[in-house]
Amino acid sequence: IGITPCPAVKIPFDDVGWKLFSESDQNLESRKEVFRLSTSNRYTESWYTYINEESSSSRNPEAFRAYLDSWVNYEFVGDIEGCEIPIKVIAGAYDQDLNAEVMRNTYGVWMKNCEIVELADCGHYPMFEAPLRLAAEIESFLNQQH
Repeated sequence: IGITPCPAVKIPFDDVGWKLFSESDQNLESRKEVFRLSTSNRYTESWYTYINEESSSSRNPEAFRAYLDSWVNYEFVGDIEGCEIPIKVIAGAYDQDLNAEVMRNTYGVWMKNCEIVELADCGHYPMFEAPLRLAAEIESFLNQQH
């Protein structure tokens, strides 16, 4: 199950975007801006502050940066192309960069047994934005596999 996954290709960033994302491991304002962009800025300031604080309290800056570098620079299309293992990809309608259309044009093309679900009320963080709906989608997929 892919929950708002990055595509299996290198992610191009312009200089401004890279600066914002690469600073977000240390700079809380940059991180908050990433949260805003990936949810179409549809929540209150207090929500962004809460998510930012939650994210900051449970992260390791080195791991955070290594993860960023991995999804920005690593390409693994060849490892998944043609794969027949069932996968469910969950995308948020308000995720400006990794929405259902992007998933259909990437995972939906590369993987033979790919179900793509768009959560209409979410951006990039359904675990915070709609946890019960996300859990239901995960449970539904897992039940289908048995």
